[in-house]
Amino acid sequence: MEQRWTLVVEDFARIEKAEIEIAPFMMFVGENNSGKSYVMSLLWGMMTGGNVLFPDTPPKSETYHECRDWLKSNLSLGEVKVDEQTQQLFVRWFNELVRDNSQHLLLHIFNNPFKMGKLEVKDYRRANPLYFQIQPDERIHEGTAGFDLTVTHMVKILVNPKNAVLTEESILSIAYQLTWHIMFEGMTRLYYKHSLADPLYLPASRTGFMLSYKKILGDMFDRRYIVMETNPKYREDTPFSCIVYDFLSRLLKLNLKRDGTYQQIAEFLEKEIIKGTIKQDQSPVPNFLYVPLQSEEVLPLHVTSSVVAELSPLILFLRSSKHIPLLIIEEPEAHLHIELQRLLTRALIRLYNKSVPVWITTHSDTVFQQMNNSIAVEYLGQKFDFIDTLQKFNYHPDDLLKRGDTRVYQFTIQPNGKTKAELLPTREEGFVVPTFNQPLWDLSQEVLKIQEMMSDVE
Repeated sequence: MEQRWTLVVEDFARIEKAEIEIAPFMMFVGENNSGKSYVMSLLWGMMTGGNVLFPDTPPKSETYHECRDWLKSNLSLGEVKVDEQTQQLFVRWFNELVRDNSQHLLLHIFNNPFKMGKLEVKDYRRANPLYFQIQPDERIHEGTAGFDLTVTHMVKILVNPKNAVLTEESILSIAYQLTWHIMFEGMTRLYYKHSLADPLYLPASRTGFMLSYKKILGDMFDRRYIVMETNPKYREDTPFSCIVYDFLSRLLKLNLKRDGTYQQIAEFLEKEIIKGTIKQDQSPVPNFLYVPLQSEEVLPLHVTSSVVAELSPLILFLRSSKHIPLLIIEEPEAHLHIELQRLLTRALIRLYNKSVPVWITTHSDTVFQQMNNSIAVEYLGQKFDFIDTLQKFNYHPDDLLKRGDTRVYQFTIQPNGKTKAELLPTREEGFVVPTFNQPLWDLSQEVLKIQEMMSDVE
């Protein structure tokens, strides 16, 4: 994950204030209805909402003119390092776009008109330098620009060698791509349309969606949730957010394989948790099926255990994806026994160790504690013999989580009904979450009192 920055949210829905520094492994914890999914949705929406944020014609803002002037002065210099000052300039322009288009962005994400007090990015920094390069390409129409974003830490601008001057619209397009690369390199690729290069968001209620997705196909086409951003009449009969439409539309585009980058993690989930495999038939609108281990019986999802339907989308995407730029998953613990929650958390940490950032919302103290255990064992492996430590806990190196790569935010509802998000401090053994610890303490105290009274009865 190349960049770190902090998302600032104020006076949005029930969120009074939240400052979220993104990290390769991030977890939101807290009470129900405290706004965890709202903030996670905002993060996803900013990474997928370029077609909402960027104007079609060159803007008149002073910040954009500074960006344009920098581009013009560097277009003929070959490979150019985008220094920190220039990065901050383009981040400032991005913040202007977010501020000026926040209502459109919120409608894009939630399919509902919300008010926003403050939404911006601060404290931007990168792990590695970023470079900008002009490259001749005769396939590009004169006066326009193309892009090659396949090289890490590099934005390659493709122009026709006959170009004398790029148009203002082409320079605007270059500014878009450079801004997008500065903000979201590695997390998403395209600013102008939804694609499989977007972050993968697995919303809550996955079981319900997996059992009913065929019935909502009529509202699910990309054109619907693009049109409904600007035309309110399309919102009247579209009850889902853009996140849900994106999730369901990606299900339909799956090309289920057995040789994906994340094949081993998918097999781990199938073998250890659902005790079978997920298959896809050849229907134009595919049916997803379950085959129990050591059986040839093929079952539709609606007659399987809820754990199968709940985990099937994650398994399907892991099987079919060559690259997942970022995974966001809500309530991974849903429908899972405690031991299965531990196994799923280990699978998500293995995904993080394949360079996929993983962001989670959860109410589960088990998911949380398994994360802590992975942090603690990683620390102990540095202090003692690494191999012996792993063997003692029956861990694989990919089960370990680095404390410095992890952020946990607690969402707490204040007496005024508003929520504040707090970054929790970390120690060698992980994090402490008051919203988990207090209920567990209260429960244990109640158990002790019951035991005392039961002993009096005897």
